[in-house]
Amino acid sequence: MSNSESNPSKEDLQVALEALTAAAKGAEKEIKRLRAVVEKADAKLLDQGRLLSSIATGKDSPSEMRERLTASETQNEDLLGRLEQGREAVDRMLAKLRFLEEKK
Repeated sequence: MSNSESNPSKEDLQVALEALTAAAKGAEKEIKRLRAVVEKADAKLLDQGRLLSSIATGKDSPSEMRERLTASETQNEDLLGRLEQGREAVDRMLAKLRFLEEKK
């Protein structure tokens, strides 16, 4: 093994650092987005708890409950899809980070 193979050049290190920095910023952005999704899901859960209370007390009619249930199910499917997309994006970023770390 030559000296240049065991010791990357300053330029190579700079490129790797920039790529790592970009990947970290991307991961941070994705984490913030996922936190927003979780907050939205928490709010939805709270709303569903209120709905359950109104069902138990008889405040809402069955048709109103059905409409709210349908809307909640649609939102739930949307949020689950977004979470899956977020997981996939984070997995891709982690794979890039691992690649860059192995390249060092």
